[in-house]
Amino acid sequence: MVGSEIKNLSLVELYGHPPVNSISKFAKLTQEIDVSDLVRKYKELMKVAPRRHKRRKKYFVEDHDGKLKGEKKSNRKEEHLAGALFNECQNGKEFLLPGKRKLKIIDYQFPLKAKQDDKGIGKIDLFGVIDKQTPCVIELKVDQDSGGKSDTPLRALLEGLAYCAIVEANKKEIWQEAKEKFGFKLKGIRPKLIILGPEEYWAYYLNKYTAGDWQKPLINLIKKIPKQSLPSVETISLNNLSFTWVIERS
Repeated sequence: MVGSEIKNLSLVELYGHPPVNSISKFAKLTQEIDVSDLVRKYKELMKVAPRRHKRRKKYFVEDHDGKLKGEKKSNRKEEHLAGALFNECQNGKEFLLPGKRKLKIIDYQFPLKAKQDDKGIGKIDLFGVIDKQTPCVIELKVDQDSGGKSDTPLRALLEGLAYCAIVEANKKEIWQEAKEKFGFKLKGIRPKLIILGPEEYWAYYLNKYTAGDWQKPLINLIKKIPKQSLPSVETISLNNLSFTWVIERS
């Protein structure tokens, strides 16, 4: 499946591709991803990204109050944590990231679809601002309510990059909404990507024998990402509202 067939997949199709989320396969797949092909997929997604503003839809929706709604969700634990982090910031807190940077989470379940049939596109778990000016997409990974394990780190990376591409394609409107609603003057041509998971999420994959040696290939892949073409990526571990690097930034 790797090679030419993967090259024919869009970025959205790639993160939804089953081997990407397979515990026993994602390490090998990580090694075989071509960064130049990833750049191409990112740019192609930007060209066809949903445009909510063309349908007069906002990105920062009015009913996000940090409370869970009554409808059935696939993973309530993840939504509970996202809501809790959002509420902390609503109450005036700023989280301290490695490097003494301050993170303010300003929205959760951030919508990207322009229409219902925008296939394969979900919502951003958390949308934040670092040091009052740098936008960031936060891909949150938490174990499933059923006890099943959350998505692999590779799936988190690819999904996060896809969502960043859609945000970058709509940055003019999103940056303007953030200024009007929150007073933030966002800077940069694209958001940063943070893959965030509780300590137990990272520990599971690091200690899972069948996952193999995935950390080194993932580090290599992230380090190869060209800063001029793709978002910078950070992997962060969360423990009692303390944020630490899983993979140190180069």
